[in-house]
Amino acid sequence: MIDWLHTLDGLANFGIVIGALVVVVIAAPFVRRHVLRIRDFGMISSGAADGFRIVAGFVAFVMSMSLTQVETAKRNAEDVSTREASAIGGLDRSLFRGGPQFVAVHGDLLVYAHALVADEWQATGKSDRSTVATAAIMRVADRIMAIKTDGAREETIWSDVNHQLNDVLAQRDARFGVGQIRLPALLYRAILALFGVMLMFAAFAEARLERVVLMAGIMAALGMVFSLVTLLDGPFSGVFRVEPEALRQVIAQMSAR
Repeated sequence: MIDWLHTLDGLANFGIVIGALVVVVIAAPFVRRHVLRIRDFGMISSGAADGFRIVAGFVAFVMSMSLTQVETAKRNAEDVSTREASAIGGLDRSLFRGGPQFVAVHGDLLVYAHALVADEWQATGKSDRSTVATAAIMRVADRIMAIKTDGAREETIWSDVNHQLNDVLAQRDARFGVGQIRLPALLYRAILALFGVMLMFAAFAEARLERVVLMAGIMAALGMVFSLVTLLDGPFSGVFRVEPEALRQVIAQMSAR
């Protein structure tokens, strides 16, 4: 269910989560009274309302920590994607410092960059590497290794190019590393279980209008934060995924050379 919520549009996610939570928390005390025929109990009803607020505070704390974690993961993914684009652009510039053997590698490197954007980017979170991108970067590596340098200058350029190629490969691995970072399923189960406890308390709270409205408002606020967490969890997937804008800019610069 969490994966399904993650793929929804923002408004749809908010509407489904908040709507469902508000409806069930409003309905809970009326179902208890009119369907289950369980009447209000003074002290129990008062304690249930207090218990609802206490659990709501704990849920808010857990979800605020979760929101901080997913936002941090998203920022880290943006940094990694920027470094990867910079590494590819730096390698391409270094190729043009050398002779024809170096410049000839430019085409394969451009194919690699295009494949990252078109084939691999959205699959990063699933650790699916593009076969097109892998084949292209292997061709780049093979052609760099096959370059026969002539003189100290080309030897220095080849050394720089080889170092930058290793950086490109490392940044690709780093992107897949951060792409795997998601909140554990156990945490989502715990949050949903706490929502269930809140609904149980709501059911036994006194069904007065002002109290029901208060509980509905609390549940709507928690539902909004829960929606944000599900939307942001997974930096390379979902509606608010990290886009390869930096890499697209580098591709434009490479294509102009």
